[in-house]
Parts: sequence; C-alpha cells; structure tokens
Amino acid sequence: MQAETGFEAGAMALLTRFHGWSADEVRIFTARTLKDARDRNIHPLFHLYVDPVHAISLGACELTSF
Repeated sequence: MQAETGFEAGAMALLTRFHGWSADEVRIFTARTLKDARDRNIHPLFHLYVDPVHAISLGACELTSF
C-alpha cells in the first residue's frame, strides 16, 4: 500500500511533538492502524467532492476531500 510509506515517521513527528505521545505509543498506534488498513473486513468511507471550476480549467476531474 502506498499510504504505508512514511506513515510511522509522519505520525511520530506529529504525535510526539504536538500531542506529547511517547515513541512507543506511536509505534503501537501505527502498527494497529496499518493492520486495520490491510483488513479487508473493514470498509472505510470517504466523502469526495468534484470541484467543477478547477476540473474545467485543468481539463480533467480533480477530486477534493473535505
């Protein structure tokens, strides 16, 4: 999964610097999160919106997540 690349490093930076988590807490959290991301029984939902103004100027559909 491409989203896995650098996930722990990004989470480590944010959660230890701004939320006061320990490195071990972040490692446990990311391991569980990645395990759930690989679980085919979990089906996440995302709201995606098409921005027609930018899609026309770019010549293609651009999806924006809110």
